Amino acid sequence: MRRRICVAVLALATFPAANSSQDRIDTSKLEWPVASDLAQYGIHLRMHYREARQRMLTHGWALDPTEVNAKYGQGPRPYPEFPEVLCGEGYDAICSGWFSKEFASRTIDVRIVEGNLVVRGSSQ
Repeated sequence: MRRRICVAVLALATFPAANSSQDRIDTSKLEWPVASDLAQYGIHLRMHYREARQRMLTHGWALDPTEVNAKYGQGPRPYPEFPEVLCGEGYDAICSGWFSKEFASRTIDVRIVEGNLVVRGSSQ
């Protein structure tokens, strides 16, 4: 019986508490796949957002600031040069450029690398 208790106590002592700062994941470097239709436009991970944005416009997508306007109104934008970019809030906030075409919408998720917005993934 004593051996089992010692093993249990030792096992608990080797794992950090679930809410400790060691459990946090640095989401600033996370990436996920670019949607296949956007990949066909040549949009890929770590591409400069300015270039990805231009490719979207070239393929008939329009900038869609609807969500951005709903959040920020007439207030300052996180990236004034890109009025379609909306950013979440908090520790793991994600920023996304919003686009629309007919009845479809897409977002290109971005992050800052060396002072530039770059593609970190996309969603529908």
